[in-house]
Amino acid sequence: MASVAVAELASKVRTFCTPHPRRNLPIVSSRRRAENQFSRAFQRAFVASQKSQGVGGHEFEANGYGIADFVWAAFATTRSLTVSRTSEPFLGKTKLMAFEMKLNDWSRAIQQAYRYTYFADQSIVVLPTTAAKVARRQLALLREMRVGLWGFDKCNGQIVKYFTPRTHCPRNPAARDRALDLLCRRFDLCRPPKDL
Repeated sequence: MASVAVAELASKVRTFCTPHPRRNLPIVSSRRRAENQFSRAFQRAFVASQKSQGVGGHEFEANGYGIADFVWAAFATTRSLTVSRTSEPFLGKTKLMAFEMKLNDWSRAIQQAYRYTYFADQSIVVLPTTAAKVARRQLALLREMRVGLWGFDKCNGQIVKYFTPRTHCPRNPAARDRALDLLCRRFDLCRPPKDL
């Protein structure tokens, strides 16, 4: 069995280049670029703030549940992570978080983040602080949907957590396993054992 130290994997984020449905429609490129820059700035601030180690992905497609702007798999332990031909050791020792980021359209962000509750342990909407203050009026609905709301100030890199849902078992545990398996393979955490 191969063994990979979790310390070697700390703060790694990869882009999952999936066909993006928005690329098929005419868009205002400056708005899309601004949202992408906001998303990347949040990801950097989030990864820097993490006490636990993990791996993440941009534009992560969970088949049937949409494309999350960012996912983060946080390891439950800092000890060595044993990996084998399957991703089972990786699957059981992580918390999978999915994030949906928008600049203004908080209601659409909530709808998309709700879909992520089918495969993620936590699903969170991230908005600029001004938009998050408006969306805060929907905290009762967010609690019922098990979707979190965070604000992010891109200028100073500050994350404000208005509501973070408790870690729940996803609505579809098999979809969680598939998502974590995809992350596992992307980071080469599931290598076949060396020949004897």
